[in-house]
Amino acid sequence: PFDELRRVEEKMGRTEAEAEAMEEARDVLERPTGSKMTQREIEARFADLENGATGGKKTPGDDDVDDELQALRKKFRVAP
Repeated sequence: PFDELRRVEEKMGRTEAEAEAMEEARDVLERPTGSKMTQREIEARFADLENGATGGKKTPGDDDVDDELQALRKKFRVAP
């Protein structure tokens, strides 16, 4: 009986979290900001991020990660 109750509680928690996330996203999209991005551009950017694309732009820390990866490759003699 308690397992079923826990399952229902977990499902309710997930549903509430999803609703909160959707509300936050809606608020961000509807709130006037200094950003010139349209809703379509924002959705495209999210799709790019979900697919691992950065649009050719490096993010802070990329060089450090690249340097560390290069050092590991050299240490273990792995060709890039």
